[in-house]
Amino acid sequence: MSIKGTEKEFLFSLFLKTRPNILENTLNVKLEAGDILLEKSHQGMKLDMYSIDKHTGSEIYVENLLLKSNEPHQKKVLQIVDSIQKGIVVYQALGFHRNHVKQLKNKIEDSRKDIILYLVKINPKVIEALDSLNKLHKLEVFRNLNLLDNVQNPIHVVAKYGNMPDKNAERTPPIRKQDSNFGTREDINHMLLSELRRNIPYFLSFQREKSNIETNRLLQFGGGLSGTTYFVTLESRRKLAFLELRFTNESEYLYPIFKEKEHQIRERIGESVVFDDNRNVIGVYFKPSKDIQDTINQIVEVFRKMIHFFSDYFFRMQRFESNLAVS
Repeated sequence: MSIKGTEKEFLFSLFLKTRPNILENTLNVKLEAGDILLEKSHQGMKLDMYSIDKHTGSEIYVENLLLKSNEPHQKKVLQIVDSIQKGIVVYQALGFHRNHVKQLKNKIEDSRKDIILYLVKINPKVIEALDSLNKLHKLEVFRNLNLLDNVQNPIHVVAKYGNMPDKNAERTPPIRKQDSNFGTREDINHMLLSELRRNIPYFLSFQREKSNIETNRLLQFGGGLSGTTYFVTLESRRKLAFLELRFTNESEYLYPIFKEKEHQIRERIGESVVFDDNRNVIGVYFKPSKDIQDTINQIVEVFRKMIHFFSDYFFRMQRFESNLAVS
């Protein structure tokens, strides 16, 4: 799958996440938008979508493909079935080859597991809307997801195999690492991610799940251009909260360009902005508040300003380079 195709599949997943009623009506489940996770890690795989049916407690695993079923995605769906004992597996595609349908049907029946498999056909009319979204400036995509609302019946079930999972299936709670001040590290990271998504939903990097969230002190997000990454924490080893934009060797040529605009950046983001010439890093550092929500609010506000200054530039630069490549 091409990078552009993969991005469109992510946008389709994001559309379904923000409109949980579509999957609810299609699968006869109860969902909440905040509980639908995108690109969640699962046994070495990335799930396009993951959630839990509020009615039964069943876990839901969704794989999206904006093509007719193919071997790579067929293999992934089979791996998902192998990796679970019960749950709902949803394979969404523009169509399904007969041999793929037969193989999946046999897999479910032979497994003798409490698994339901839905084969769901995606309305091909969504492709045109996704093409339009994929051409927009990345900070404009989220607010234009309504382009897909014009497609009637974007998905519908074409086949269903398997048995209904047991009600209120028991799930093993994750082991959480205790953080020194604020609680578990996983709780901290989830709180921060939740607030970033709620306040800055249009920065699509926030919409993707993060791996090892229960152990990582630092969360990182792509800045919008290859070689640019944001690093954020509510409490570093030096007991500081900070947000850094780091430039790698691939993008280090940009650092001195921004360094020349130091005065303008401080006006736009704040006087506390620090330029680290040795590491090619632009950051903001402060002592965290005793109230974790206050610390999160400060991080969110700084992040918003940095996205609108730096990532806006990166996305425009990326579009310019893409247009040059096409021409």
